[in-house]
Amino acid sequence: MQHRTSPKTDPKNSQQERWLISYADFITLLLAFFVAMYSVSRLDQEQLIEAQASIHQAIHSYLPQVRPNLAPLKGKSSEKVDSSAVLRPMPDQVQVSSPADLSQLRQVEEELIRNLKASPDFKDVQILNTPQGMLLRFRDLVFFDTAKAELRPEVYPLLDKMALIFNKIPNEIMVEGHTDNRPINTTQYPSNWELSTARATALVRYLVEHAHIEPRRLAAAGYGPYHPVADNRHETGRQANRRVDLIIKSVPLVLPPKTAKSSPPNDPETWSKTNQDDFQG
Repeated sequence: MQHRTSPKTDPKNSQQERWLISYADFITLLLAFFVAMYSVSRLDQEQLIEAQASIHQAIHSYLPQVRPNLAPLKGKSSEKVDSSAVLRPMPDQVQVSSPADLSQLRQVEEELIRNLKASPDFKDVQILNTPQGMLLRFRDLVFFDTAKAELRPEVYPLLDKMALIFNKIPNEIMVEGHTDNRPINTTQYPSNWELSTARATALVRYLVEHAHIEPRRLAAAGYGPYHPVADNRHETGRQANRRVDLIIKSVPLVLPPKTAKSSPPNDPETWSKTNQDDFQG
């Protein structure tokens, strides 16, 4: 009787085909990844915004507001900073913007461009969208002379037109002063800290005292040379770093009512009823 023998497998071919197992595992994981990404993209945007708002409200109801963007300084303070470093300002806190808030900021941007595009001082202004809100970036020479913190009288008309638009909204406005890394040492301004802070404060005072913007909506900060947006090793970079930033926060600021009748409405719903038509014209 003849016995059949099973065909012998070539051990070399068996070794060469093992890569198919790893390849199949990789394809399966890749498919699972794209399925997960597709599921996340299908989330209801409105529900996601509501969840973010709830978390933000729960956290900030019990925790004091902090500024995480200022790291502790090591050693002695100095005016010299790394000339190659380009730092980006971080948001003061978590900002949760609703579609209505973003729409309001877009209306403000359109209003600014429409009313101020003819002003020569407004031509070099940068309008940026940031996590904090809408940022208006001005070169320092628009508002101030070199190494000075007194507003130039020529810029008053520009500020007055901007204030008319700012008074239509309830949002908080942050004014930030920045300098380059060249040291300054005068009797009035011993360092760039004093110069940048004095410039931001001068701008806030004008908006309050002459443009009559609600003071509780305004804040001033000076960052000296420590938040550059360009390379300080070159003159063009230093010119870009000498700037004043106006940040219109994306989330409307709700203030307690005042007995005085000078402040505009600060409740978002009241604003939308009383000032929405102003952006139409």
